[in-house]
Amino acid sequence: MIDMYWADETRTRIDIKLKRGWNWNDLRQSVETADTMIGSVEHTVNLLIDIREAGGLPTDFLQVAGDLLGGGDPRPNQGETLILGANWILKTAYQAVLRLYGAEMQKRPLRFVDSMNSTLVP
Repeated sequence: MIDMYWADETRTRIDIKLKRGWNWNDLRQSVETADTMIGSVEHTVNLLIDIREAGGLPTDFLQVAGDLLGGGDPRPNQGETLILGANWILKTAYQAVLRLYGAEMQKRPLRFVDSMNSTLVP
């Protein structure tokens, strides 16, 4: 239950929208698809992950998140990864993952945003 698409014809941002019922396999597939999309262009591509309708985190978040978010090197033209709609629980869980996985997580850092207006990335 994940929608993914180029935000506009400039192909500078990929929007990923998690909907209630998503699972880790869906997210892994989306990460692979995003990697392919980013690799299809030469300019910087940012990611906007909208979790406002995601329905919460799976209970095994801490176990899976480090591998998923820290795994592999990002494409050279991958820009920022913005998370829209995270509550304090998710932000706290992310801090715990950062402490556990440290350097690996810094390869693909996340930035939490509160509105679509704050998601504009130069």
